[in-house]
Amino acid sequence: WLAMPSMVALIGGAHTDSRFRRGMGGELSEEYDKVTSNVPLLAMLSGAQGNVINVLNDFSSEIKPLNAAVAVGTAGLWVMSKGRVRR
Repeated sequence: WLAMPSMVALIGGAHTDSRFRRGMGGELSEEYDKVTSNVPLLAMLSGAQGNVINVLNDFSSEIKPLNAAVAVGTAGLWVMSKGRVRR
């Protein structure tokens, strides 16, 4: 069930980027294109945005601990109840 949304995001994002590179409907500067990725966290982990440790430290300072805890807790509950949810 997650395959199609992922494919739409990847193909749609690549299509939009290609249009913006050609100046159709928007703009994608060469500098911005070099340091970003359509795959979440790929540019950060590949070093495209600088030293990986420094980038991850900067990223962690932007995350609200309560939001992260709620997200992890919700995902954990969903996984634990998979197949056992009453409908």
